Amino acid sequence: MNALRNSRTLALVVTATSLAVGALGWVPYANADLISIGLQETGVNGGAITVEGVPASGAVSIGPISYGTFSVNSASAFDTASLGLPGILNSQSINVSTSTSGVLHVWVTAQGLDAPLGVNTFFSTFTNNDLNGSVTSAVETTFFDPGNGLFTTTSTLDTASFLPPGPQTVGPLASAPQSLVAPFSVTEEYTITDAGGTSGNSNLTIDLSADAVPEPTSLALLASELVGLGWLGRRRRKAV
Repeated sequence: MNALRNSRTLALVVTATSLAVGALGWVPYANADLISIGLQETGVNGGAITVEGVPASGAVSIGPISYGTFSVNSASAFDTASLGLPGILNSQSINVSTSTSGVLHVWVTAQGLDAPLGVNTFFSTFTNNDLNGSVTSAVETTFFDPGNGLFTTTSTLDTASFLPPGPQTVGPLASAPQSLVAPFSVTEEYTITDAGGTSGNSNLTIDLSADAVPEPTSLALLASELVGLGWLGRRRRKAV
């Protein structure tokens, strides 16, 4: 009888603990996502962002293609649907300039995200794998949009600036807590400046993840259930 009672108690404790863990946001979610990649440079397409390739779920890539004063542009991205939480959006941009000066913007957006939800902190990691030649600087920035927009800069999460040559990594940088309600979007922007005169190369990456901010009630519930597990363990040892 004691063994049956203990097993039932353990089941209740484990169930309650699972609910508490879920409340902390530590469970996987599925996304109805769409990743888009765009290029932008003054004098091209009226200065508007040009969507390149075909937007897709989970993973997408473009190039190599020429755009404006840059002769080679390749970019790839993976979002939560491929990465799994806590990964949100990881991207890479590889660009080769011509001898003409210019400033290129590479945009990557994941729309339709429905996980994680609740209050979360975003973490941005920025990397300059290589800058050389006439490429004089690169700026990497992450954004969050509760309105689920494409290439929108509603809320800036974090940013980092780089000078040649690399490699250099900044982060992970923690943003202010954000309240996430489905659907939302996140955007990563690369701004690559080329001085001209010769050609230059850039190889850059951005990794964005998120972690739930525990609510006080959830922490209290989890703590009480852990105490319960410890009490049950002592009871079982005494019974033996």
